[in-house]
Amino acid sequence: MIKNKTFEYYCFFDVDETVTQNKTLFDFYYFALNKKYGRLIGQIIAFKQNILLKLFSKFGASRETINQLYCHFYKGWNESDLAEIASAWIELKMKNPQHFFRPEILNEITKHKNRNAGIVFVSGSPEILIEQIARHLGAHHVIATKLIVKDGHFTGNNALPTVIGEGKARRIKKFCAEKDFHCLNKCHAYGDHISDASMLSIVGHPSAIVKDKKFKCFAQARKWRIIEVK
Repeated sequence: MIKNKTFEYYCFFDVDETVTQNKTLFDFYYFALNKKYGRLIGQIIAFKQNILLKLFSKFGASRETINQLYCHFYKGWNESDLAEIASAWIELKMKNPQHFFRPEILNEITKHKNRNAGIVFVSGSPEILIEQIARHLGAHHVIATKLIVKDGHFTGNNALPTVIGEGKARRIKKFCAEKDFHCLNKCHAYGDHISDASMLSIVGHPSAIVKDKKFKCFAQARKWRIIEVK
């Protein structure tokens, strides 16, 4: 990824169900379990943890809490091993990219790159995972959840602030300040969920990736550009 380059403006893309067709957080974790423990043991672990997650969701746990739980599941894992698994995961996905990425959004990425825009992926999923996707799609920067490492192993905690909801907007503002870029009105942002509203609201050109009527109405009320997907 390009770290030092002058761009005309920046485009901020949510990843899960915006750039990709599914939730990478879940998809990758199940893949990683199977790689680390084998298919049978991996499925048993996933089954037990899914029960825990459903209980949290049933009692109103936020998206932020669910993401933090997934980060905690990596406690004790070796950083190098997980990096290798992430590389294997994206290589598998790239064999059938039409089933993994949204073609409408890939077209948007290409369009903006041709206009000398900086492409930034913004996600609550682990940075070690989103960097793999960014590398394959030629994104320039990543703003994602950083898992804390001690002595080469994950502690089960993640760095704050989180990259969810208001956290996305805060991290984008911090990113622009670090780049000495002060024209968010020139920037574009893409998101598929109402939790992306803060990110979409701070740029001049927001685009809502719409799969359901509720978010479509929400976006229309704010006069955001709408991209309908299946």
